[in-house]
Amino acid sequence: MRGNPDLQPERTREYELGLELQFLQNRLSADMAVYDRRTVNQIYSVPISPATGFVSQIVNAGEIANRGLELTVNATPVKVGDFT
Repeated sequence: MRGNPDLQPERTREYELGLELQFLQNRLSADMAVYDRRTVNQIYSVPISPATGFVSQIVNAGEIANRGLELTVNATPVKVGDFT
């Protein structure tokens, strides 16, 4: 594997905001989260010509972004004595 003097560290930055709500004596609840995650300078091993004397080289070649919304709703519609 051939080294790369220009290689930079891979960096990830993430933000998340969440909210949890409960109603009706905890018989109905909702949990929500919004997130944004970005990774830059991803490090990959890429194939190169065997004529160089190496089979691969490590390079910074990627950027990825993940965004999303997570929502969970819980309900207990029936609660009589020990039965739920």
